[in-house]
Amino acid sequence: MTLQPLKRARAASAGTLADTVSFSVLARREHDEGQLRTERRRITDEVLQFLESPACPCGELLQHLQLTLVGGKKEEKYGFHWHFVQPMALLFLLTERVPSFGDMLQRIMDEKGRLRIGLYSDETKPGNPLRPDHGRAQVCFYFTCLDLPDWVRCQTGAWFHFSAFPCKLLSDVPGGLSHLFCKTMDVFFGEHFRWNFKTGFPLKCSKGTFLAQGSFECFVGDEKAIRETFSLRGATGTKPCCHCMNVLGHMDKHSVTVPGLVHYSCDDPGKFVLHSSQTFRTMCQKLEIAPKKDQKKLGQLFGLTMHPNAVLFCAPWKDSVDCVQHVYWDWMHILCASSGMGQYEVNEFLKILVDRGVSLDMLDEYAQQWRLPQRTSNLCKGFFAERLNKEPDSCLKCFAGELLTAVLILDALRQDVLRHVPETAEHCRCLALLAKIFRILGSGDRAVQQLQELRRCIAEHARLFRRLYENCVKPKFHWAFHVPGCMEKFGERKNAVVKSLATIANGSHLQQNLNMRAAYSNVSHILQNPLFFSEVGLREPVRDLPWAVALLHSVLPGVQQVKAARFMKTAKGTIAAGDTIWKPGTAEVMVVDECLQAASLDGAQWLGFHGVICNQVGPDLFEASEERGIRAWSSEHEAVPVKLRLRILQIYRPGS
Repeated sequence: MTLQPLKRARAASAGTLADTVSFSVLARREHDEGQLRTERRRITDEVLQFLESPACPCGELLQHLQLTLVGGKKEEKYGFHWHFVQPMALLFLLTERVPSFGDMLQRIMDEKGRLRIGLYSDETKPGNPLRPDHGRAQVCFYFTCLDLPDWVRCQTGAWFHFSAFPCKLLSDVPGGLSHLFCKTMDVFFGEHFRWNFKTGFPLKCSKGTFLAQGSFECFVGDEKAIRETFSLRGATGTKPCCHCMNVLGHMDKHSVTVPGLVHYSCDDPGKFVLHSSQTFRTMCQKLEIAPKKDQKKLGQLFGLTMHPNAVLFCAPWKDSVDCVQHVYWDWMHILCASSGMGQYEVNEFLKILVDRGVSLDMLDEYAQQWRLPQRTSNLCKGFFAERLNKEPDSCLKCFAGELLTAVLILDALRQDVLRHVPETAEHCRCLALLAKIFRILGSGDRAVQQLQELRRCIAEHARLFRRLYENCVKPKFHWAFHVPGCMEKFGERKNAVVKSLATIANGSHLQQNLNMRAAYSNVSHILQNPLFFSEVGLREPVRDLPWAVALLHSVLPGVQQVKAARFMKTAKGTIAAGDTIWKPGTAEVMVVDECLQAASLDGAQWLGFHGVICNQVGPDLFEASEERGIRAWSSEHEAVPVKLRLRILQIYRPGS
């Protein structure tokens, strides 16, 4: 399989520029476009070299399936080559080049006997993400091993690209996205493929070769992806939730009067009657055998759409795949993005503040007083004034990362000022619960240890949200109750690399080029990142720090070398120079100047920080000083938001 040629950008000429453009502008444009073409050629050469890798026993890395689509004015059939990255070949290639990755997978096999595989689907728009049409939009599939530690899974390269399919052709696929999911399951677990996760395939480790096997655990996606993958009707169905038997929607809440049935706006999870796999499959079977003339009406009642090629109705997967076992609700989409609950709540909270005489400009000034950890999304100046949606019962216009930061700022304002305003007490309590929910959900695998607290917070938050913002209650309000159960299985993912790669792919061969470049990126990202399979360590660039050797003799006898860097990778996220770090329970914080790593003759390692030490003078208050010192790193250390006022540092703790 060869890589299709990249389309070269046409160079600008004097004839294509406006009369008012100077020759200096033309020269700069020629230079920029020349650099872009050079970068494209470099990437092409690297990918072609990657393709020339030694033969893999699991087959070629880039393969394709022959699909039969139906489209056009005459509804004619035509063939389509759906290219994909062979997952077994990709994993073999990775474990061959990175034995530590193979060792990690082998330990999982020894402990659990199988690799639990999670699949994820999302749309991306190569090029301009604001383009209104779907001309270049692709629906992408990714996979990972759920048993990898969260500090591995949260990295971009740990979500492996499987395939991409043009969104504009989805309507021509009999069965749509659900049929593509069936084909994906065939590649991963179908026995008619020689190498698959069910029967096993070879992988490399430091001890040699071992047999790896796996099982399908869950599908991660937003509401649209889950709805289309499992042929659900979602918010348009009489039953909007695939997990509950008695939750109704697509009607006014006052219309639900039958005992035992509840509307999706119900805030008491004790009233939900949950499906089992058997009851859900029985419902699917009733729809499948129903007369064709009754299927639409019955499907509306069940919240399902019948199609023989869909995963719930297509052999062999209809007997082993169902929503009850395998759907994972992505909490980021439920709470933070795509008209999530958090966007509605923050928008309504801002309206309450405006009604109480709080200026949005003043709120923006307050937001700028906070110094956030570098890994946190910053709010632009004028964020609240520009993004507030004044329409009734509307949501804030922002991205998910911005919403997380906005909730942090507003919760800090609540702790500073609003707790003394009785008129906003309930609204502030609701916001504090949302901040606490975000803190728990954002803690990765550590959230599993706080599931009881998470369920309590979600239940109390739901009661307040429904009472305060009744007209903003949407189906996502109900789906949030299922997030804790999903958190027992899985964390979050990222696909930014695939989106960036898509921007340089050739339009006429977009799918094939995108798959190949994504596979290459997965491998190169791991190979070029020495900390990929390390829980903690300094990030490049790293430099020697000779003057620190004498300082560390007391904490690391025999220290021979000290290295410094601006960034340190930890299980709780990256700590950067300039961040304020705090270890809960201690009476000091440190403003980090540098992250340090030391080694002694006997091989002992020490990690820590050099910076300004500030001692506690009150609850969450620390006095700024000029004292500098060195502190050892602890797994409990975390970067915290701080506000400096009159030489007093105030740290922020969510929901306190």
